[in-house]
Amino acid sequence: MAEDYKPAKTESEKKDLRIQSLESKLESLGVKGDAKLYYSLNKNMSDLSDALDNTQISDIDLSDPKDKTMERLKTIWSAITPLAETLKFLKATAGVTGDEENDKIRKPFVDTIAEDRK
Repeated sequence: MAEDYKPAKTESEKKDLRIQSLESKLESLGVKGDAKLYYSLNKNMSDLSDALDNTQISDIDLSDPKDKTMERLKTIWSAITPLAETLKFLKATAGVTGDEENDKIRKPFVDTIAEDRK
């Protein structure tokens, strides 16, 4: 009649389980996902910067209710700080050096602890 009762997990516990699951999947890949994500987000940040540089606020027609340019700019502006903070975090935790190809390639564990015998 009564099934085994399992209390609902808190949001924090659910997130922790999700993070553990994703980290284990990431370890099984041959690419360092955190470094790859850093470079992808960095490219997006550069694209946003280019879009802002090419936008003249004085050219926006604020009287036209159909022109959504200002709303789009506000969305971009509000996204910049969290994106920049995420990039800083990823750079630190992924050990990003600036050499994209080498940063994204996962080295075998032995290569990280053994010295070259050449």
